[in-house]
Amino acid sequence: MALTKVENANKIELSMLKGYVEQQPAQAILNFQALNDAESIDDKLKKIMSDMPHLSSEAHHVLETAILLQ
Repeated sequence: MALTKVENANKIELSMLKGYVEQQPAQAILNFQALNDAESIDDKLKKIMSDMPHLSSEAHHVLETAILLQ
């Protein structure tokens, strides 16, 4: 649901992010929890770059999704 909201708000298709969540759901949950535990937006973006480098091009959308999942 959060992914759909981000897609609709930005009028984009987040196929890489959706594929990651579908293929590695347990890891995705852990990574989104870690993002929500990070203090600042900078810390969250650093976590995305280090823990999910394959999604670095969609980092701001990953961040939006994490915020909606809080």
